[in-house]
Amino acid sequence: MPWLKNQVKSVMDAWIKRESGKYEMSFGDDQSENDEPHDLDNAGVMKIENTRDINSLQPETVLLEKEVSVEQSKVINRVFQAMSGDIELEELFDAITETGSTKPSVLADHLKVEINEINNLKKRFNRRLANL
Repeated sequence: MPWLKNQVKSVMDAWIKRESGKYEMSFGDDQSENDEPHDLDNAGVMKIENTRDINSLQPETVLLEKEVSVEQSKVINRVFQAMSGDIELEELFDAITETGSTKPSVLADHLKVEINEINNLKKRFNRRLANL
């Protein structure tokens, strides 16, 4: 009786392995040592290389972006504190953001004032930033 039991178990195991193998798919990393590397595996399916989704953000990236945004908001608040109540400094800041330049000649042309006045405004603005 034990012999028959072992025979049935052996046949059943072979049948289960054969049937389950019909629906299994090979991924590119299960080659044997003597197989030559190629782009398609035995099932004719294209191998998938180790890739990562470039659209998904890594937790470290998200954390760094949050830290940068917090630092940027601190700097922006500091800039607005430096020029609070001074209309000339606010106009200078607006001119810098509109022209994209900090050159006194460009800012003087934009604000229609002399270059010396722009230099004095920039010095005053820097002193106020340094005091904060």
